[in-house]
Amino acid sequence: MNILYIVNASGPDYLCDMIFHGLKQIKNAAVIDSKKLWYMYKLPFEIKTLLYGRGFTIYGNLDDDNADRNNIIEKIESCFFDFIFYGSVHRCLDYIDLVLKRYKKNKIIFIDGEDQTDIRYDLSAKGLYFKRELSSETENVFPVQFSIPSEKIYKGECVKTKLYSDIIPGTKNNYVFYDELSYYNEYRKSSIALTTKKAGWDCLRHYEIISNRCLPYFQDIENCPLQTLHNWPKNLLLKINQLIKENRISPAVISELSPEFFSITDTFTTENSAKYILGKT
Repeated sequence: MNILYIVNASGPDYLCDMIFHGLKQIKNAAVIDSKKLWYMYKLPFEIKTLLYGRGFTIYGNLDDDNADRNNIIEKIESCFFDFIFYGSVHRCLDYIDLVLKRYKKNKIIFIDGEDQTDIRYDLSAKGLYFKRELSSETENVFPVQFSIPSEKIYKGECVKTKLYSDIIPGTKNNYVFYDELSYYNEYRKSSIALTTKKAGWDCLRHYEIISNRCLPYFQDIENCPLQTLHNWPKNLLLKINQLIKENRISPAVISELSPEFFSITDTFTTENSAKYILGKT
């Protein structure tokens, strides 16, 4: 299966980059980024930390595959690629006229990872359109959400030394870590960590919390649209919030909730997100 992943590669773009990472994990998929997503491949530590979010979790994880990016136009013309992905419909639509001319609708995938709820209806009618912040059920538009590399999901034992994490979104406590492991260890030793809506409801922090076996205290989750974060167990999140509000959180309650919550963490991998999208074709 040959896939062309069309991007501008100007800098990190979470959903675009997560789906690309996931496609690269599929064994029978040969994925070519139209412009090299250099920040997705192995990087020196001092360069990685200059990236958005200090490069934690998503960036610098792939081995360089020395992909052949020559003759892309000719390959599109001959339908060499089985699928064409547009990693960010608001940032790059290279070759769009040729792609629409040569490929059927179910072979063209549009990814919309922006925080805004606006949809490019001109494109949703011409391919399979996946929207991150989807405010309601919309014809020809599928929900999609962030994800995390499977190797970042911690499988070891956690010794919990405090109830709540010191990482508070929107404060300086959220930016004190300069290496990934120290950041992860803060969640691993905490039973509960606060997370919130940022510009959009979906946020990498949610996944970093649960992948390090910490329960999320997700404020205002009751206001999240059904089609956004569509695979998250929102009823369980509401239950956690209610227990915290009523001051009924205890080690026993946490032990009871944790297995139920962490059993779903493996479904949030980048590979599963990529397979979900391909499954719609």
